[in-house]
Amino acid sequence: SRGRQRSRLFACGPGWDPAALPDKVELLADLPGAADRIEHVLVGGRR
Repeated sequence: SRGRQRSRLFACGPGWDPAALPDKVELLADLPGAADRIEHVLVGGRR
């Protein structure tokens, strides 16, 4: 059993204040990095 899945929240783009984001939000610096990070979270880096 995989157990309970954890939800993930991401923010990306200009204007996000890292200090104002809740702890559960991961700030991503740019779109290519965001795509890589989200892909890694979804597929677990199994390439």
